[in-house]
Amino acid sequence: MKTHAAEARDTMKAEHRAECETSLHAELHAGLSEYLAVGGELAELATLEIKLAVRSVPTMVMLGLAQLGLLILAWLGFSACLGWLAFALAGQQVFVGLAAFTLLQCLGLYGAYHALNRCVRRLSLPHTRRQVANLVKGDGDLAHGQAHSTPAA
Repeated sequence: MKTHAAEARDTMKAEHRAECETSLHAELHAGLSEYLAVGGELAELATLEIKLAVRSVPTMVMLGLAQLGLLILAWLGFSACLGWLAFALAGQQVFVGLAAFTLLQCLGLYGAYHALNRCVRRLSLPHTRRQVANLVKGDGDLAHGQAHSTPAA
């Protein structure tokens, strides 16, 4: 037969075990909810970034066509400059005008090249990849939407 103290001790152990199980269940539920929230935010980021990348495709096509045209014009301008160089050695000033024309074409080509590179970088989903890398590293701020860097436009 159990004494009253033994029964009380058994009751306390059972209550403590129930509290631990409830606490563990609550922690697991909270952790799972946090992972689901982070996963949802990551999926939303990937969706938005894919939409941005898809919207960049027409711009990339147009910039590629512009680069092709500017490349042809720069080549023609350079060729014309070389052709007129011999004529300019005779003291003519036409060379300066052609050099300015060629320089403008080259500056346009340079700008289009950098704009195209910016669009290509968007296609690689850099912000989503950075967030996934931070998540894998165990960066605790991700669960609260606090990224260390902000996406550039």
